[in-house]
Amino acid sequence: MEKKTLNDLVREEAKKNVSRYNFAKDKELKILHHNICKKLVEISDNNNFPMGVLVYIAIGTNAHRPCVFEKGYTKINEQKTERVIALCDIFAKKFGEETRTNDRLVHAVSRYVDLCGGGVLKFRQLVNSMSDKDFNMRKIKTAKQLAKLLCGDEAEYSKGGYIVTVNKPTRHMKK
Repeated sequence: MEKKTLNDLVREEAKKNVSRYNFAKDKELKILHHNICKKLVEISDNNNFPMGVLVYIAIGTNAHRPCVFEKGYTKINEQKTERVIALCDIFAKKFGEETRTNDRLVHAVSRYVDLCGGGVLKFRQLVNSMSDKDFNMRKIKTAKQLAKLLCGDEAEYSKGGYIVTVNKPTRHMKK
């Protein structure tokens, strides 16, 4: 028997008829999980975003695990998801479409949004300050490494190397 991917599981749940849960003892939770799966499919299809990284930003950092899916998703953060996708789009415009859904980029941007609210102006400044000549996504091994490249001296880091804060945007006047 072939093992199903997270994408398969979420899409199958989204297609189910919810009336099958009418007599389940945890009916409300099952219907909530079903509706979240439907929303995930919609977001994935509308934004051409892979399910594995989508659940990371929309549901939680461990949402890709089968045991978490089986327990059922109970919340979705659509606002954060939209912001992360928008920031990934900004990054991809400079460094190529193939970077847009890269897991290391999505993880770094997700952390940026969690800590800083995902300021578009500041993120655009950070991306524009990076040299596209020297950048190679294949050389980036971790989201921490990418975040350090992206934020550089603009951020403060924990002892473990994770971003703690990012400085507010500065406005430069062009003449």
